Amino acid sequence: MTTTRSYDDVTWVALRSYQPDSASYTGQTRLAMRVCASGQLSATLDRVSATAAQKVPTWNGTTWSAGQRIRLAGVTSRRQAAMEASLAAAAQTYHRRRLRWTMGPAAVTTLHRGDVVWITHSLIDGGASGRLKSLDATRTRLDLGRDVTLTSGTDHLLLQSPDGTLSTHTATGTAVATGETNLITIAPAMASPGAGVTLIPEDVVWRFYSGSSAPVKARLVSVAPRSDGTMACEAIDESPEY
Repeated sequence: MTTTRSYDDVTWVALRSYQPDSASYTGQTRLAMRVCASGQLSATLDRVSATAAQKVPTWNGTTWSAGQRIRLAGVTSRRQAAMEASLAAAAQTYHRRRLRWTMGPAAVTTLHRGDVVWITHSLIDGGASGRLKSLDATRTRLDLGRDVTLTSGTDHLLLQSPDGTLSTHTATGTAVATGETNLITIAPAMASPGAGVTLIPEDVVWRFYSGSSAPVKARLVSVAPRSDGTMACEAIDESPEY
């Protein structure tokens, strides 16, 4: 009030105030809050809770596009919000693709959410598979029982042990550098079946992947049962950049 006139009674209709501030808020989001005055609002608020949302730009691979609004549950600090926003933006770049497939009941014991797996385009090129004919004592030299075509790149061999364990190995020919052969050297060696257990080669299932179409490394985000007894699997690319 700026008047100098005197009154016996004063009735406040509205009161506005502000606090001068010369600080720089560049790069920060500021929120305005309006409180409805009442008989209970007569002191300084110790704590104010709010649900806030901010429009953030998204990266489309080349440029930043129009902002989108996201809500982050459980965020209690600006640093945490920035980290969550960075992960969301990175997921738009590295996790845009979803890989989905179905497997038999064996997936219940062999695959779990969070596991890193190798996925091949076997539905496209067919691949080559079979059962081992023999392996040496070091479990590095294998006879596949049929010829596979080696390439000048890095070929892979996926092995499934009798207990359902899956392992991926690099594969090279023991007789020829490239071309068809049934004798394969793998690295690392196939895991030992354990003390007192005899590994029967014919119980080991293999699938050969050509180096020209190497498997894709992916992380499982979902393994769910289906009504027909199979398991529905979903994975995202396992990218070191993310």
